[in-house]
Amino acid sequence: MTTQPKYVFFDFDGTLVDSLDILVSHYNQLAPRFNCIPVEASNREELRKTAPTQILKQHNIKHWKIPFLAYFMRKSMKEGLKDVAVFEGIPELLENLIQAGYLLGVLTSNSSKNARMVLQKNGLEHQFKLILSSGRLLGKTSAMKKILKSLDISPQEIVYIGDETRDITFCQKLGIPVIAVTYGFAHEELLTQKKPNFLAHSPSEIFDLISGQ
Repeated sequence: MTTQPKYVFFDFDGTLVDSLDILVSHYNQLAPRFNCIPVEASNREELRKTAPTQILKQHNIKHWKIPFLAYFMRKSMKEGLKDVAVFEGIPELLENLIQAGYLLGVLTSNSSKNARMVLQKNGLEHQFKLILSSGRLLGKTSAMKKILKSLDISPQEIVYIGDETRDITFCQKLGIPVIAVTYGFAHEELLTQKKPNFLAHSPSEIFDLISGQ
């Protein structure tokens, strides 16, 4: 990276924790209530290769339904997330970043309570200076603007780690360097099309990219 960041912020679902199956399961439970089309178990890998706009269209998820679906999913997921584990290599990554002097945060479209619960169960909550929710599925841009202002830092003093194309998009809008991880929700093909600053195939690669090793 051209400028060494002070803060490293992570997405939660699909970046820190392996929660795709839980998310799909809870969406499928809610789908009939909102006249949406459930996700077939056999289509989950294909889903990773599909653009978000196409996913919405294929499953009859109108834009007005998104806030309601997100709200009820956050509530219903609380129980299921108790058994969700962080990805292999995440504890070591966080420890290495802290030892190298970086300050860590989480910005998620899940609820901050859900994120704290899972991180606490995995013994990792204390590693993060901030654990925040964007409040809306597509609200990370405004949430990150507030974070930059409250921390009194420039976009180049922070790096964001995410697993979806929308993570790349909001970072590019704000001029924040973004590392897209290929082990999460979106397939590498989709992420590459959005041209993130870097791609990481594992947590260990994240540390190497940030530290410049």
